[in-house]
Amino acid sequence: MRVVTLLSDLGSHSAELAALRGRILSMPPGLKFVDISHDAHPYDLLASAFMVRGYYPHFPPGTLHVISVNMFGDEPQHVLAAYGDQWFMAPDNGIIPMLLEPNPCQAYRFRVPIPVPASLLRDLYLPAIVRLEENAFRPDDYFIPYSNPQARTWEKPQKVEGNVRVSILYNDEAGNAHTNIDRRFFSMEMENREW
Repeated sequence: MRVVTLLSDLGSHSAELAALRGRILSMPPGLKFVDISHDAHPYDLLASAFMVRGYYPHFPPGTLHVISVNMFGDEPQHVLAAYGDQWFMAPDNGIIPMLLEPNPCQAYRFRVPIPVPASLLRDLYLPAIVRLEENAFRPDDYFIPYSNPQARTWEKPQKVEGNVRVSILYNDEAGNAHTNIDRRFFSMEMENREW
């Protein structure tokens, strides 16, 4: 059974989400959908990438992670990416390179129908997921190899006059602020320093 995670900024009380869930009920039985959250901070790619980085390694091999945050851009391109034993599907707004940084991935661009569907998540992504499942997750001519997804990167901590300037990536529901300092940076900076 293929696991498909859903992270979106639709809002947990939206009619769009209800319509999406209705469509999911008619999907083939080999797919198991897991709602991560539909209350991602609207348009906040940093917070969403941070969330996905925190949960995707804990899902079974072959899981498809659908990320529908900041779905509408100037160019409605959409990306399917394979990294390790996980798959990712998201708009080409920079979130995939951000969450997989610095690791390269194999990427494909969707064939987007004209006119573009009103509900991309329901009317573009769900049919693409069914097509992938029917082809045992071997992308076919519906997906075009794509070597240049839109890139965004994490803002790196900066050393300024003996201090370290950091950015808050995500504030969780418990009030914790998660920063862009990773273990490697912290270890390098704190070497030979006393607390």
